[in-house]
Amino acid sequence: MIPFKPVVERDHPGAFLTEDPAVIVQSRKNVPVPLMIGLTTEDGALKSATLHKDQRLIEMLNKDFDVIAPFLFGYDQATYNTSEVSERIRNFYFRGRKIDESNKAELTNVVTDSWFHVATDLAVRLHAENSNTAVYLYIFGYQGVVSFSTAFKDAADSYNYGTCHGDELLYLFTQTHSQGAKFTEADNRMMDIMVSIWTNFAKTGNPTPDDDELLTVKWHPVTSKSMEYYSIGKDGDLQMGENWEIKRLRFAREIKFNARWNRSKDEL
Repeated sequence: MIPFKPVVERDHPGAFLTEDPAVIVQSRKNVPVPLMIGLTTEDGALKSATLHKDQRLIEMLNKDFDVIAPFLFGYDQATYNTSEVSERIRNFYFRGRKIDESNKAELTNVVTDSWFHVATDLAVRLHAENSNTAVYLYIFGYQGVVSFSTAFKDAADSYNYGTCHGDELLYLFTQTHSQGAKFTEADNRMMDIMVSIWTNFAKTGNPTPDDDELLTVKWHPVTSKSMEYYSIGKDGDLQMGENWEIKRLRFAREIKFNARWNRSKDEL
């Protein structure tokens, strides 16, 4: 996803990052502050919508899946046997079928898992296991009148790609993308919810303190391998959940999407 990533530098005057972030967290050298982190339910729509915008790209992906998929989904350095892994991915997400209009959701899912889900899961587990401070995980699935997916998909594409990467920001900050939108009462309520959550966390370290009358469903931090999360649902409902899309996550862990052990180091 990011070709020029941050690197671990030699220890020299002015160096910013001299140890791998995972090592820093595991050795408890990081600043001990609460962490709030999360996903949108269809984070991967930013790429799946873009691919479906040009059917030539879909045709290329189908024709040369074994060549393109390792780079698109980030397992090109995780294994030497990429062809076998590519076949497993096709079978798991697409049931061996051709990628087309009928499985846009499946393409979105594999991008969500490879680009976002597996990395978020690792970050949450690292911090929860190696810190005495709270880790709050959210899954944002609310769908209002605006979505960043419309910025990526073809104007004639009527398919609902779901809650795209960055859609939660539409309810926190004024966005050029949402200017002129006619927000509904439910959208305005979601803005109140999101702003309250973020400001509560910034002020107190707790996104849903007891004295907040708007947020009656309290957000509990991750305390076990069940990966407790705060669900902000499609219709704006709030509830706690566990192990979001665990079947997909277990598969993504096996595949080693965006393998964490591919350390980036300063070679200069």
